[in-house]
Amino acid sequence: MQINNNKIEKKKEDIELGEMLSNSNFTTPFKEFDLEHIKKMLKYKTMRSVVDWCGRKKLFINRQGLSKSVNMIDFILCYYGGYISSLKKEYKNWRERLEARVNDDLNLALSLNDEESIPYKNERYKSNTIKGRAFLDQLKNIKKNEITDN
Repeated sequence: MQINNNKIEKKKEDIELGEMLSNSNFTTPFKEFDLEHIKKMLKYKTMRSVVDWCGRKKLFINRQGLSKSVNMIDFILCYYGGYISSLKKEYKNWRERLEARVNDDLNLALSLNDEESIPYKNERYKSNTIKGRAFLDQLKNIKKNEITDN
């Protein structure tokens, strides 16, 4: 009797999930990249290396029968992750620049190049010695004094 109750509960959960998806705003199913397509994009020779890459990037591999695929948006975020983070550091309008790159819109990319970039600040360096930290603190104080004087 318990087995039948578990099957009934699973069927109810499946029906509820189906109703949620049909009533939601999903107009199209999730777009996915097949691992063969990703293998060509990454220029890898074996599927094992593609699966390892997906594991390192923590991409979920959807297995349906013999086919394996990855969510398209998740893949794009992992594949262009370094480019996106550099755009975020350098430009205020990084989203438009990314869209121009992804959509191959040369006119938009050229019009965006006229804008100024954000000045790069390297605030991550920390000295390991006490004298080095004291020297960096003196430099910071000098910069603060120059800014307040102007």
